[in-house]
Amino acid sequence: MNTSKKKKGLLSGALALAMAGLAVKVIGLIYKIPLTNLIKSEGMGYFNSAYTIYTFFYMVSTAGLPVAISLLISSARSVGNRPRVKKIFLVSGVTFFTVGTLGSLGMFFFADFFAKILGNEPAALSIKAISPTLFFVSVISVLRGYFQGHQYMLPTAISQIAEAAGKLGFGMFFALCAIKKGESYEAAASGAALGLSIGMGIALLCLVIMALFFRSEKYYEQVFDTLPAGSTLSIMKGVACAALPITLSASVLSMSGTLDLITVMRTLKKIGLSAAAANAAYGNYSALALPMLNLPIVFITPIANTVVPYIAGLISKKDEKKVASSVSVSMRLCALISFPCALGLCALALPILSMLFDDFLAQSAAPLLQLLAPSVVFLSFATVTNALLQALGKPMIPVLSMFAGAGIKMISGPILIKRFAVSGAPMSTFLCYFTVCFINFAFIYKRIGERPRLAKNFASPLFSSLACALAAACTYSSLCGRVHLTLSCGISITVAAAVYVLLIILTRYLNSEDLLALFPSEKALKISQKIGFLKISKGSTDKNERNRNFERKKRA
Repeated sequence: MNTSKKKKGLLSGALALAMAGLAVKVIGLIYKIPLTNLIKSEGMGYFNSAYTIYTFFYMVSTAGLPVAISLLISSARSVGNRPRVKKIFLVSGVTFFTVGTLGSLGMFFFADFFAKILGNEPAALSIKAISPTLFFVSVISVLRGYFQGHQYMLPTAISQIAEAAGKLGFGMFFALCAIKKGESYEAAASGAALGLSIGMGIALLCLVIMALFFRSEKYYEQVFDTLPAGSTLSIMKGVACAALPITLSASVLSMSGTLDLITVMRTLKKIGLSAAAANAAYGNYSALALPMLNLPIVFITPIANTVVPYIAGLISKKDEKKVASSVSVSMRLCALISFPCALGLCALALPILSMLFDDFLAQSAAPLLQLLAPSVVFLSFATVTNALLQALGKPMIPVLSMFAGAGIKMISGPILIKRFAVSGAPMSTFLCYFTVCFINFAFIYKRIGERPRLAKNFASPLFSSLACALAAACTYSSLCGRVHLTLSCGISITVAAAVYVLLIILTRYLNSEDLLALFPSEKALKISQKIGFLKISKGSTDKNERNRNFERKKRA
């Protein structure tokens, strides 16, 4: 093996994706608030009609295509089949270039038809302005999948930030120009939609430039240029078979919000609430509490995106021991992130919401967020286990588990809402994701042939998270009324984070495999072992050290 090749750990690049995801969330928040103030509710109605179509196609493309392409490329790369890697990229590129072009043209020329279906005919101009995104997102998905198949996540992170920044800058500029010229809100909304298209175009340009300078040979341990590349039809079939289950499970996941809308509104009216009261109750839940549920997933999704190509490569090498180890590391890191997020949201629900909304809305939504907070853990594990099953060659299990979870939600929702009013909605969400995780866990541990070690993997972060939440609540209560709300909340979160990190270190939850997954550096591992930051996992001692220990025992 060439020692000069780059060493890529399980989660190499995941931190870059997490930071990019957080930046995109912040930019999105900065974008939507002034845009709403600028083009008012009428303009946002036109913009959101076009944005709904964009969101659907974006979800379909970004949920399935990059993961599917990265899986196929990683499998071929791990065995040194460079001709197949090149052909997968070429076939995928040509296919989705064509699909994206036809989709954009269809959306542009049938914009009036789509607007009529949405019941918002003046939104046709915004739909035309947003139509190029279908082309951009198709090609972007192929390039992101290519880079992720090489476990190189930086281009994806950079393109995500470029997309969000372009959308913010150009969208606001065009909308502002339209308003200053005295144009209608319809025209201003189309300007904002055009800004979104330009943002996607900038993201594509960034990826193309990085692809031109990308040296893929650094990511091969060995190369066999004589291996067969496979037929075009087999590659297209492989991409479709890998992408379809991911897209279906993501579609079911996004359907959860629609199920909430149907179930909550109808059931609240049945128990005697007026239409206005039902809308207000649902608004508190959907607009205030639910967005908080999705915020921690920004840090979980990179684990899911990274684990698929990595484990697919290990399976191609038939390294089952490393596969089981990687599954365990993924679970432990998911617990490390999701537990404190869930309990922290529960402890600081009211102050967090009070920073963003007025006191009346915050007090109404805080109990809903506290009930919803435990779902953060199960949504996080659902995201990671769906990716693990895809990598382990069980792509239909996530689809079945998501449908099972949606079914539980549909059955339990009306029953719980009749009993607890709108508070029943977060309870049914918890049952939904718990069902998904239970099914996924069962199939994962059956596939790797190990029993889940719940106490070993989850006891330390659970205990540390409870202490962290208690520290947050006590700190906030002692500061409340004495200092500004934002400052007291910030101090409470900082104290809680410090307590959590300290307890994770003291309990020595992380082992050498966990650290190497995050930072594939032997130097970082040695430093952490010297300061007692982690315990040495079984099998991490090299063969020579084991032999030396054996000789010492013999002499003794």
